[in-house]
Amino acid sequence: MPEQRLDAEPGEPGRGGPRGRPPAGAGPARPMTAAGLHAEVERLAAARVPPPASVLDLGCGEGAWAERLMRRGYSLTCADRATERFRLEGARFVALDLDREFAGALGGPFDLVTAIEVIEHLERPTDFLRQCAALLHARGRLVLTTPNVEGVGARLRFLATGELRMFGEDARLNDPTHISPMHTLLFRRLCARAGLRVLEHHAAGGPAATRWSSRLLAGLVAPFVRGYKGGSCHVYVLARAEAEGS
Repeated sequence: MPEQRLDAEPGEPGRGGPRGRPPAGAGPARPMTAAGLHAEVERLAAARVPPPASVLDLGCGEGAWAERLMRRGYSLTCADRATERFRLEGARFVALDLDREFAGALGGPFDLVTAIEVIEHLERPTDFLRQCAALLHARGRLVLTTPNVEGVGARLRFLATGELRMFGEDARLNDPTHISPMHTLLFRRLCARAGLRVLEHHAAGGPAATRWSSRLLAGLVAPFVRGYKGGSCHVYVLARAEAEGS
């Protein structure tokens, strides 16, 4: 599948906890990803599953991503652990743990399920994908994003430090709650086990390197390496495996 480009960088959601509807928070919901990711994925999702449609946002954080979708006319169900963070009024909220059985608590099925920078935080990514598949309509879509650990900049980082990009020890450059890196080939294998198939795979954001010297080196190396090279973030569009032709 040819590499395609969007625009962004990763961030962090929550993943589960006590039940209860949170009170309306003060102030607008803040995106928990870098600038640009929500806007690009919004355009992608709206083109594949246009509103009005039912959407489940897993790992919703404060509700910034869900708020974008509500403005487009989608019907939202949001799920996360940290009830006190959720600030979006008008959306159904369910407090749960994405590392445990959660599909039965959410109803559905849904036309669109989203997991924006979520799977890398989870202990059981294959089980998470399997439950996402169970929550989809027969012709529904799952849109999922996760940090790119195999781009050229990420490969150079691993060569120099032995650490995966966004999964290292230095908290200034990494997220200590990242525990499940998603390599493209292995992710596809996980999806197959979970009853999903990859329809589209996009690259979001420019080179993962931030220093000009690292970007220069990555640009020099890129023509000589194989595999998935670009973007700071993977964006996948998936469907249930049995829904052939959808």
